[in-house]
Amino acid sequence: MKSFKFIFVLFFGFTFADYKTDGESTKIIVIMPDEVLFNTSDEYIVEEIVAATTSGYIRTSINEPASISLGNAYPNPFNPSTSFKLNIGKSAYVSVKVFNIDGEFVDVIHEGSLSQGAHSMTWNGHNVSSGVYFVQAISGDMMLTQKLMLVK
Repeated sequence: MKSFKFIFVLFFGFTFADYKTDGESTKIIVIMPDEVLFNTSDEYIVEEIVAATTSGYIRTSINEPASISLGNAYPNPFNPSTSFKLNIGKSAYVSVKVFNIDGEFVDVIHEGSLSQGAHSMTWNGHNVSSGVYFVQAISGDMMLTQKLMLVK
């Protein structure tokens, strides 16, 4: 059985705040929160939000930000092509482009929607000269950049 460590800090300003952990699930109970409910640098999944007033339940929704990660390109340095993985936290519109050392646009690797999960991407630099290039992945308000070196 895996052991998970989850650390979070409840902020002050509550009438009541408590939590209960049972196995891999932690329930957080908060009454009258301020704007920020809690803060953590650990990974977590919000499975359900229940909100109510003295008049009854309030309809809620969970809006999770799109998250992306860019795996290391291999080989790097390369000739003429290199590959990398792009991990998408949830289905989203993603732009993956290549720029030269001067910041000038060189190529589009992908432009459009991608489903959640890992996606293998390859850039072939056969039509450009040797040098330093940058692959840039953008999704929502996240932007990741990785340096590539083409050696011919």
